[in-house]
Amino acid sequence: MRNKSINGIALLIVLALLLCMPLPSVGQDDMTDDYITAWEAYVDAWRTGDITLLEDTVTDDFTRHTQWDPTTVGREELAVVIAGFREAMDGVTLHPVTEEDVLIRGDYMWMRAGMTPPGMDEMGYYVGMARFEDGLVAEAWLADDPLLLMEVMEMIELPMEPTQ
Repeated sequence: MRNKSINGIALLIVLALLLCMPLPSVGQDDMTDDYITAWEAYVDAWRTGDITLLEDTVTDDFTRHTQWDPTTVGREELAVVIAGFREAMDGVTLHPVTEEDVLIRGDYMWMRAGMTPPGMDEMGYYVGMARFEDGLVAEAWLADDPLLLMEVMEMIELPMEPTQ
């Protein structure tokens, strides 16, 4: 009888440990490189203005959500937004996403990346989330820190101490 109690307790301990462990995403290691590669190809279209990169990077009905402009739907609308960005931010450096700046769960990737405005040495950051379908970017949500970006571009000077 005592042996069964010890086995039962051991089983409960093992189950408790298993329940406390984080669950890995299925195939995350395989998808990490694929998703980062797809995202970098998407960002390359922004870096270079080469909208032909979008054909093998985003889905036909790609949707882009930001805090600044209306939702962009489809490759054609995205090409117009990219052209406007490149005209307004000519010379901006969009830094690559590294594996350390990425979290992937299922078909979603969260990332942090940097952007250096033209003629500046300091980098501003943006965070984003992307949803993938069949290895292509299907949706992207992006947010940046506009005050930090304006400070980096020397448009404003942020106070060092919070005001009361």
